[in-house]
Amino acid sequence: MKKNTLTLYRLLLCSLTLLFGLQANAQKVTSGSMVSTNFCDTIPFEYVKNKIIIKAVVNNRVGRFILDTGAPFLISSSFQEALQLDAAKKQKVTDVSGKTQDIAMVSIDNLTLGSTKFSNTTALVYDNDSNIYLTCSGVDGLIGSVIFKHTVLHIDVEKKIIVLSHENDLARSGDNAIKLKQDATGRPFINVNVGGKHPVHALFDSGSNKFCTLAIKTLTKLAQKNGAHILHTGHGAASAGLFGNSDQGAEYRVSIPTFSLGSFSLADVVTTASEHKKTDAVGMSLAEYGSVTIDYLKKRFYFKPYQTTAQFKPPIFFGFSILLNDGKPVISVVYDNSPADQAGLKIGQELVQVDELDLTNLPDICSVYLDPLFNKDKTTITVRNADGKTETVHLTAQ
Repeated sequence: MKKNTLTLYRLLLCSLTLLFGLQANAQKVTSGSMVSTNFCDTIPFEYVKNKIIIKAVVNNRVGRFILDTGAPFLISSSFQEALQLDAAKKQKVTDVSGKTQDIAMVSIDNLTLGSTKFSNTTALVYDNDSNIYLTCSGVDGLIGSVIFKHTVLHIDVEKKIIVLSHENDLARSGDNAIKLKQDATGRPFINVNVGGKHPVHALFDSGSNKFCTLAIKTLTKLAQKNGAHILHTGHGAASAGLFGNSDQGAEYRVSIPTFSLGSFSLADVVTTASEHKKTDAVGMSLAEYGSVTIDYLKKRFYFKPYQTTAQFKPPIFFGFSILLNDGKPVISVVYDNSPADQAGLKIGQELVQVDELDLTNLPDICSVYLDPLFNKDKTTITVRNADGKTETVHLTAQ
């Protein structure tokens, strides 16, 4: 496949804050029990768009699922149909973008990951048509912390394996243990130090492809203490949740002098904050710097870095974000004083060409996979305005 096509797909899917964390009634979505007792199971995974995709057997049917510690257990409506499951109840669910819907619940008799078995779990059912990003990922759902609550979960992106165990054999050093707290739905939260000695209580969200994201209230506090600095301010929608694109609001590109987790320190982190975001989070990009172990049983979090200090490598920044709107790539945020802003780009313009690639003539945007985001610091794009007129601009990354 052409590199430009791959780069476009990366632009559409990985410049977003694709978080699928949900809030739901804990008593209804945290049901389930372990069948396996003494177990230590190594399970390989695919790593696509900084997301872990594992195979699971649900009621004797094999499916592909994103391992998302920020979400409950979800299956797609098509997978529900294949399993021939009837939904007896509905549950009010709020996605990471703050949108709330009533979605169906189904009972799952048996769930198997590798050779580790679970029983009597509850899954929420999302509509396939409601989220093009999950559809393009080719998965049947998300498996979250509610499933792993009776296990020790080890994640090694370098080896592309997870290890499920009934005890912690992988992180023996008590000095490296970080206290873990869980909310009512089992999601894991840890304390990280941001911008010096400013503790931030952050969700470890393996469903996020970002390194970290900040809630607006956290950004405000950090900025007052020089723990974070706003690089660019924009307005629009930069993220998508389970129920589609987020509402428009203030969006920020932020610099953090230091990020520390246990003995690990990362310098010059560039991250984001959004008006509608209420939870601080650390995503799977953390795994570029080391392996992760979540001990749900003893409520401990372990991070084993490849080296104790590192320099953060931010993605190339042109100053705009893209979301899909009615199947078309549309500029959803333009940041002030950025190359995009200086070139006159506006929210709502349709992106119709990137360098030599005609975006209006793509057979299927979901037919391509990913390449590294913007491996060059100059690009030429063409956008279409609401009146149908097009304009071409040349951008140099900042």
